[in-house]
Amino acid sequence: MSETEQSPGATVATQWLIVWAAIAAGAITTIQITKVSPAMPLIRLDLELGLVAAGWIASVVNLSGAVIGIPSGFVADRFGHRRVIIAGLIFLIIGTFGGSVASSGALLLVSRFCEGVGYGAIVVAGTPFVVAATNARDRRFALGLWSAYFPIGNITMLLWASHALDALGWRWFWTANAVLCAAFLLLFVALTKSVPTVRRAPSPIRWQPLGSGPWLLALILLVKSFASFSLMTWLPTFAIDQLGRSVTGAALLTAGFVFFFIPANIAGGALVRVRGIRAWHLVAIAGVGIGLLPQGLFLDDLPLAVRFALLVAYACTAGLIPGVIFGAIPVHAPSVAHIGVATGLIVQCASLGNLIGPPILAKIVVSFGGWADVGPLYLFLGALLVLGALALRRAEQHLPRGTS
Repeated sequence: MSETEQSPGATVATQWLIVWAAIAAGAITTIQITKVSPAMPLIRLDLELGLVAAGWIASVVNLSGAVIGIPSGFVADRFGHRRVIIAGLIFLIIGTFGGSVASSGALLLVSRFCEGVGYGAIVVAGTPFVVAATNARDRRFALGLWSAYFPIGNITMLLWASHALDALGWRWFWTANAVLCAAFLLLFVALTKSVPTVRRAPSPIRWQPLGSGPWLLALILLVKSFASFSLMTWLPTFAIDQLGRSVTGAALLTAGFVFFFIPANIAGGALVRVRGIRAWHLVAIAGVGIGLLPQGLFLDDLPLAVRFALLVAYACTAGLIPGVIFGAIPVHAPSVAHIGVATGLIVQCASLGNLIGPPILAKIVVSFGGWADVGPLYLFLGALLVLGALALRRAEQHLPRGTS
């Protein structure tokens, strides 16, 4: 396919096929990086893993993203975003099939790292892929839709896992996911082969300082990713160990929790177009939710309905952040040609949060003797986000009028 240059500022009609193809690719990669969560009890039993070691199995997939984020942005802008997404899907197939035959925790770690390379490539290339396909009027909304790839993939995985794990076991579940990735690769190639995408420049992009805006967006998403991915990862284990739920019941509870991130992600991108609402307002709301709502979530003898209400409120507040962040990338990047690199930085920081969050949360539970002891950690994370919101307010004041 020949790739032609197209200005994201052009007033041409938005190419929704590209947008939906990108969202589907993001959802597929999310299924692969989060499938370990409901399968964790089975994996721990099969491979005889402790809680902290299992935490690294869950989060090592993010090590790749934490390492290759910015380089992936350069590669995507240099060689074409479609090509990088295709390469990411190939890495997913290799890593997922390799995990299905892993005979030890170490080999499963290697396969998860390979999956992480695919995740980093797809997510970094996906944002400029969407930007190039949209006009200025639709871009915020489209990026809000794109940011929902994570909860869409997560809830799909959880609903599937709630039935497949009991029927197949975790190894055949991995094999089925490898087949899914291969089938989607063929579909993605067919759907996008005649659709022009952006190739920013025929020569490598020179490094240009990104400025404070992308760094601030990256740090905000790092904190949010630390908080939310840790909760998503350990919620099934908590539901089984502390609430006495079955594997299926725990997966369904987590799926219900994750579902509410989808409208919140979309709202994060759409609400900033409403008069009087700014991105920093939404980040501040999310910080309050992340800081306060988990304080009651892990209490003993809490009715399940109340616990689920707290989970829903958490998702509806914390879920605002991805839509805000991805929608703000074109605004805060120093130029159109640096959207890929800015996205790489943001994905790199988000992956770092995903990487360190689950094992740190597990360490707190193990060291202090209970799930209720994670409350102070979430107070600290919420406070960081409120401070980040105030910093974002200051950064927005220095943007050209009408761009924030």
